[in-house]
Amino acid sequence: MAARKLHSDFGEKHLIVGPGADLEGKVCKFEHAREDWRLTEPCHLQKSPAMRTRPTRQSPSLGRFGRIALISCGALAALLMVGYFAGKAWVESYLRSEAFRTFVNAKVGTTLRGEAEFAPFTFTGLNVYSDGVRALGYEDAPFAEVKIDQLHAQLSLRRFFEKVWQIEEVEAQRLTLRLDGTRLTRPATIPAPTVAAAPTESRKTKGSGWLPNRVEVGSAIVKELNVEWGDVPSKAGGLHGLSLRATPAAGGWDLDGHGGTIVTAGLPTLDISSISVRQRDRALFISAADFTQSGGGTLHANGEVLFDDHLDLRAQLNGVDLGPFLTNDWRMKMHGQLAGEIRIRSPLPARDGLVVSGDVRVLGGQFEALPVLDEIAVFTRTQQFRRVTLTNASASFTRDAKQLRVTNLIAESQGLIRIEGAFNVANNNVDGLFQVGVTPTSLQWLPGSQERVFTESRGGYLWTPMRLTGPVDSPKEDLSGRLVTAAGNAVVDKAESVARDAIKATKEATRSALDYLFPKK
Repeated sequence: MAARKLHSDFGEKHLIVGPGADLEGKVCKFEHAREDWRLTEPCHLQKSPAMRTRPTRQSPSLGRFGRIALISCGALAALLMVGYFAGKAWVESYLRSEAFRTFVNAKVGTTLRGEAEFAPFTFTGLNVYSDGVRALGYEDAPFAEVKIDQLHAQLSLRRFFEKVWQIEEVEAQRLTLRLDGTRLTRPATIPAPTVAAAPTESRKTKGSGWLPNRVEVGSAIVKELNVEWGDVPSKAGGLHGLSLRATPAAGGWDLDGHGGTIVTAGLPTLDISSISVRQRDRALFISAADFTQSGGGTLHANGEVLFDDHLDLRAQLNGVDLGPFLTNDWRMKMHGQLAGEIRIRSPLPARDGLVVSGDVRVLGGQFEALPVLDEIAVFTRTQQFRRVTLTNASASFTRDAKQLRVTNLIAESQGLIRIEGAFNVANNNVDGLFQVGVTPTSLQWLPGSQERVFTESRGGYLWTPMRLTGPVDSPKEDLSGRLVTAAGNAVVDKAESVARDAIKATKEATRSALDYLFPKK
């Protein structure tokens, strides 16, 4: 492009060319007078040979110290990497060693107050498997034996520098706990453990060496929990097939389970709907436990178990079948469902069995084929007594290993019969004292019953006492004999009365005849 002529008045100004300007090109010519400059021809700047190029500023060198620091950092990083992998390999080697299994045996044994023995460990990375563990309790342990089958655990090293072997989760296929039985004698070299310190304190405990000295579990799952108690059939029972999940809580564990059954001598079999328990040291606090019976009844329970002291449970029953509480013979004679509240207590260890007490009602109750009722049916000629439907039935009871005591018993079929009283059952024999009330119309065919037997009247019934004694399966009562005697005496009295009336009538007839034949003058 052709350059144009320019005319510029510079005055006293200076023409400054920057040091980075490109001066290549055509030369500019100027005219100037004393006071001004003029550009008279097209101008293209050209570098003068006299001009020097300004040197470019360069970054300063790292220097010897910088190079040493850089090399040192790289070497340190390499050493840390090597140390990490070497340390990890050493730790994993230790975990697979017999020394680690011995350490776990000792720690678990101390926690359980017994001697524990794990089957060899198999590792896949930090996942560990064992065929199981068996522990036998010392005299102060809450159990006699524990067996765990097919144990899986996820081990973590994240708390290694806190001196903790962290197990994120442990899962067992089956755990069987036997509460009663022979226990081990604690060796003199192994002192009894003291009460565990609070978690915040235990974390501050320091042990010797680099290796962790504690084992902590994040959560535990037991697919099948079985608990057995009692050495003899009369005291035996068990919990079977409970699925349980345990999570750590302040000072212990929170346990949540479902499924399985509870079988206890003298009590009905119950299916477990759900159970929620808090474990703190050597105590279990049952927040809620819900059970169902095959016949449709339900039971809700709560309470506490202090392993060194006692068991105390409370339960609310609704529609629980009465049959399992009765002997075989009485199950054929009495039917119904229980509702009410019961309490289950026992010292621990359970040397004398459970003590069960409560106040209950019988819903839809029926008596049938009771000998005393059959006798009343015969005497009164009323077949309703052979099978009595109860409109009101309740009692208070206490049952222990030696006897069953029933008080405040009420059994009523309104408008027909009412029974009140109390009885004891011990050594398979019953001894009871009752008041039996029947309606007056039921006694109209029974001679002498109202005059000699049912002599008290109250509440619309005529009452008499009755004693029941003998073997539970075939007890004897004294009411039937008294009714027979009363009826017989009534017949004799009636005959005597008729004879007296006949003699009197004969005498009067004879006197009348004599008077007629021999009139008085």
